[in-house]
Amino acid sequence: MANYLLILILVLCSFITWGQGCTELLSKAEQDYRNGQFDSIKPKLCNCFGIYTTADTNDIRPRKYRSMIIAMQKADSPYARELGSFQGYWRDFRMTKAQRKAIGDNYFSFPERSRAFALLGKIYNQLGVMPLSEFFALKAILIDPDQQLKNDNSGFNRIYSQQLKKIREWSIGPLLSWLYALPVSKKNNLPGSYSFKYQSDGKVVQGIQVNYGIKPALILNVGLLVNSTRIVYTQKMTPSANDFDLYHNEKQNWVRLPVLLKWGTMRKFNWLRKNEPLKPKLFIGTGFAINYLEKANASIIDLPGDKALYNYNVAPYRNRWNYELILQLMLRFKLSRNYVNFGFTGSYMLNDIVKQNQVGNSNNTLYNMYGIKENNYKLLTGAWTVTYEFRFNRIKR
Repeated sequence: MANYLLILILVLCSFITWGQGCTELLSKAEQDYRNGQFDSIKPKLCNCFGIYTTADTNDIRPRKYRSMIIAMQKADSPYARELGSFQGYWRDFRMTKAQRKAIGDNYFSFPERSRAFALLGKIYNQLGVMPLSEFFALKAILIDPDQQLKNDNSGFNRIYSQQLKKIREWSIGPLLSWLYALPVSKKNNLPGSYSFKYQSDGKVVQGIQVNYGIKPALILNVGLLVNSTRIVYTQKMTPSANDFDLYHNEKQNWVRLPVLLKWGTMRKFNWLRKNEPLKPKLFIGTGFAINYLEKANASIIDLPGDKALYNYNVAPYRNRWNYELILQLMLRFKLSRNYVNFGFTGSYMLNDIVKQNQVGNSNNTLYNMYGIKENNYKLLTGAWTVTYEFRFNRIKR
């Protein structure tokens, strides 16, 4: 008798959902909830999860739904009175493998599944079955912690907020920037007041970053970045028999390890009301980076004579380890389950680039052979940045 009843329910579900996409069914189910028509919701959700049982072992597939079916089964006996017509509702979700194949790809998308879990959580909250309300709230949050709850009573909002505290969000992804480096805090190492001019050009920054959500609006960001910088300056030498204007062209390769704390807005900017992906959150980050100068090659050219005086590795005469302060402003856009970020990152290196004790040292080939004392400087950088983050939500242990 029970088998015939199950077959009848599945047939009824099939007729109700025939010709209707799961998106439409979910919207109607949400409207039924707002109207208090709980029994009308039941057949609209059953097939759209795509749950089926294997013929030989009667196992639940896909496996990720096994905990859902078990949780609903366990609530049947202790909450029989509260469940009412929803007792045994877990049976409605199961199909045969053949029925699952028949519906094809007509089941909930990733965001729709989050909405469906939240809807089930609201229903069980109204019925007074708190374990299931908490279970489905947590399932919804694991998919999308940023879900906006609308037209809900304070009871489920409280449950949702409590479950949200159990979640920690991780993300990892690539970073790409267009960086400009500006020499600042320049130090003249020549006798007398001799002017020298610096210039730089843009370079690509590539890297990877990991984000850990300490709180919904507080993120710890750690990255590994590589970039090159080209520093060019001209310098007037002291009048002498070897008088010349100095043209210095240096390429530096940096490896950087930034660590930032980012504070974000709790709500999205509602620029386009009907376009959810174009509603970003603003994040302001501050932190530091440990930098290592992996390579530095310089060409020194006598401008009047157009003669290359020096083309050599100057890394030994540079401060290989440096530290920088970072300030970042980013807009984070949600793209399906992941994030895309656009923004600007500024940084200031704390140490001089040139080792000051090597400027006039006889071990410095540039000084020993040509009597050239390099001027010193620090670097101020700015970068337009885009990142893509693959998001993972985990329950805090």
